[in-house]
Amino acid sequence: MKTIGGVLGRSPFGPLHEHMMKVNDCLKMLKPLMESFLEQDYRKVADKAGRISKLEHEADMIKGIIKKSLSRSLFVSVERADILACLKEQDRIADSCEDVAKLLEMRKTEVPPVLQESLLKLTDKVMKAVEAVREVSKELKNLAESSYNRSKLDKLLKTLELAARREWEADEIQLDFAKKLFGIETKLTPVSVFFLINISREVGAIADHAENVADCLNRIISGR
Repeated sequence: MKTIGGVLGRSPFGPLHEHMMKVNDCLKMLKPLMESFLEQDYRKVADKAGRISKLEHEADMIKGIIKKSLSRSLFVSVERADILACLKEQDRIADSCEDVAKLLEMRKTEVPPVLQESLLKLTDKVMKAVEAVREVSKELKNLAESSYNRSKLDKLLKTLELAARREWEADEIQLDFAKKLFGIETKLTPVSVFFLINISREVGAIADHAENVADCLNRIISGR
């Protein structure tokens, strides 16, 4: 497998990072969206959900351009399959942001205070998981444009480990949320319980996709 050390001429990491930045634009809307939902400001929820959908569409457009470029063999620095796998998981981050947005827009639901802190903590944690892979994406772009340095790549591998750790931490927050939710389930309607569990699951999926991006980047850097 060709690795970063074999970068010659055109590299896929610039376009891949461009896509990641558009995905990150979706992600940056996630916490304001969640805060508006918890505040029951459904006008703002609808507005932010619409903006996320627009950004997700823009990310799709970038993804399409990259895939067409790859099909014409413009990028030769790494295996095409690895780039496509990474692109797919980055795209799923944006998709999951849109899924959360549509879900929060779907139903007006009062969230008990005991659950609000956990939802906000979960939102923060998944954003930090994506932050780790975004930083590596940026550094890979910079390395591809300058020079290959093994020590720098080893540092990036350490950063990628953060994504996996934060995904695990997100799972723990989801578990805590579920315990708190079922502790007060008799005070809620069955539909509300089901709805809130789905929200936590959709938010948590963002960290899952971030970990998958980290795995793809790890393979590229390690040459496995």
